[in-house]
Amino acid sequence: MKLVRTLLIGGMAAVASATAAVAQDTYNTGYDYTGGNYNTWTFDFEGFYVGVYGGGATARQFTGNAGAVAGVNFAITEAIMAGLEFQAGYVGGTTISTFDALALARLGLALSPQSMVYIEGGTGWATGRFSFALGGGFEMAATDFLGVRADILALGRWGRAIDSARGTIGLIWHVQ
Repeated sequence: MKLVRTLLIGGMAAVASATAAVAQDTYNTGYDYTGGNYNTWTFDFEGFYVGVYGGGATARQFTGNAGAVAGVNFAITEAIMAGLEFQAGYVGGTTISTFDALALARLGLALSPQSMVYIEGGTGWATGRFSFALGGGFEMAATDFLGVRADILALGRWGRAIDSARGTIGLIWHVQ
């Protein structure tokens, strides 16, 4: 349990510190020739999205994981999003090799027009058993339709405590 807590805290610190690295060219500083206005663009997190992820996980040992994600976000207000997400992937290490599939509900808050933090929770099949998942992440716009995200999930068998965690980084394409 101490290892899981340490990984969760470390993962959240990594997500928070990655903000500056991704925040490089998020504004269109071009001149709007139609009206002479300086314009900035906003990223639309609302709607359907698909993507890929990769990272590491720990249960009784450190493993790698990779997979795909698909979901949809709905705007509750201008700054708050709710959504559903499905993740499917492969987890593999020296003694474990399994497939995961999770269904997650999400609630996100736009920190700026190009970034969002979110919490998520759900259920599915993880590390070879029926499990629950709780976590969160951060997503930032990279282009008009492409986002970069960091995600961390704590996993546990239903009726028991959290016993594993995974952290991933991914590319998300927002279908507008």
